[in-house]
Amino acid sequence: MVYVLSPDTSLDLTLDMAGSSYDTKIWIWDTNLDLIACNDDYYPDYTSRIDVVHLEAGATYYVVIDGYGGDHGDYLLRVTEYEPCVLECPSGAELEGEPPLVDGYVDTFNSGCGSSSVPLPFGVISQPVFCGVSGWYLTADGASARDTDWFELVVPADGFLEIVGDASQETYMFELGPQDCGAVGVVQSVIIGPCHEGIMMIPGAPGSVVWFWIGPTMFDGPVNEYGYVLYVNPGSVATQARSWSSVKAMFNE
Repeated sequence: MVYVLSPDTSLDLTLDMAGSSYDTKIWIWDTNLDLIACNDDYYPDYTSRIDVVHLEAGATYYVVIDGYGGDHGDYLLRVTEYEPCVLECPSGAELEGEPPLVDGYVDTFNSGCGSSSVPLPFGVISQPVFCGVSGWYLTADGASARDTDWFELVVPADGFLEIVGDASQETYMFELGPQDCGAVGVVQSVIIGPCHEGIMMIPGAPGSVVWFWIGPTMFDGPVNEYGYVLYVNPGSVATQARSWSSVKAMFNE
């Protein structure tokens, strides 16, 4: 299917195919048949989304709805004006401190099993609010890579590790296991962002260590860097019960 877009004013759009029944692909071409934007697998079910594409006033564009490998079926297409997510790091939060994600970057910071360093570099979150950075960069040989952050977290005295996350780009939170780089896999996953919170509950023996992973859902992205925020329960040190809303309010004051 081919649709024509001819905006009266210059604008940024989001095109979303979530809810389609098959493995979709979406393309946008101009009248010279130059490719403006495209996406294949944005969501875990292989449906497509173009987060943001800029269209010029008075120009004509062709939106092509396709399927991977000839796949086809019923589809949904939502075209909306792009609204950027602005995610602020709360005052007083612990900062990750990773170096800038520039092209040619070699990720040895919180990179866990993705690193060849010995010992493996795992991050530790010691405060209830943590601000990190993730994103994408080009390796020395020109290949696209995503920054992934690995953490070793300790289950608190009540036997449940609770993590609330948000990010300015769509991002995975994973619990990983077993704690063996040769056999590690995803135990559970939650998608957070953009500007949409998700929560992960990890049960375990008090004092036991959990492998926690956070990184982009896409292997290629629109920016080099973006921010994420994690709210991690502080365990038995609290002297009174608080909701996550009240904890976040404290750090936003």
